[in-house]
Amino acid sequence: MKILDQIKQEVEHQMQVKYGKSISKRYNKATITLRWILIYMVLILNKTIKQSSELLGINYTAAKNIYRQYKNIQLNQNIQRRAGVSSIENYNWKKFKVIVICQNTQTHTYTLDLYIKK
Repeated sequence: MKILDQIKQEVEHQMQVKYGKSISKRYNKATITLRWILIYMVLILNKTIKQSSELLGINYTAAKNIYRQYKNIQLNQNIQRRAGVSSIENYNWKKFKVIVICQNTQTHTYTLDLYIKK
């Protein structure tokens, strides 16, 4: 066992000399696919950001930033969708007509602005 420990220490020492860090502290680059997998794991699989980042080999702070950016983008899109919907008061109800047809003949025509309460 002492020989295995010595070999392990020697390999870690060579990695520190070559990369400046031990091999266990090196992280994967957060590519687009890893970003989407992280978001999927957090939202769908209900894993924590820390668990997901450890499984994917991404730095925890980078994973937090990825998730925060995703939430901000989704929030901004929802706000823009809500802002695009106009209220009843501001809408031109004269565009819509109700046509009553009985036995293939038009009997009455109404506009919806008559039924909107002000």
